[in-house]
Amino acid sequence: MIAKFFQTLGERIQGQAGTQKAFGTPIEVHDKVLLPVARVSFAFGGGAGMVNAANAPEGMGQGGAGGGGAAVIAPLGVIEITKHETRFVPTEDWRKWSQVFVAGLMAGLVLRRLLRNKKKDERSLV
Repeated sequence: MIAKFFQTLGERIQGQAGTQKAFGTPIEVHDKVLLPVARVSFAFGGGAGMVNAANAPEGMGQGGAGGGGAAVIAPLGVIEITKHETRFVPTEDWRKWSQVFVAGLMAGLVLRRLLRNKKKDERSLV
């Protein structure tokens, strides 16, 4: 039973995995060819257990098994092909997100310091 499950799972993954999932259909725009690129991730988990029949709750079976999985496809950018060059153009500007992260971190540190100073002031009044 479990071997059949994993065989079926493997066959389904083979049907879903492949370069066509990571690289889209080329798009021609003027003198350029754009090839969409995505990150494809798969995650799976499963488990099984057996119960001693004497200890099993009434109406319950002696064991069970289960599993699940997920596939995530996230766009990364496009490969831009021209007569003169080929380059990767990301869809996300990571510099922008790093600036947002640093700004959030700085705001958190300032807020932390303000709250500490407020607590010190409250203690000195008591």
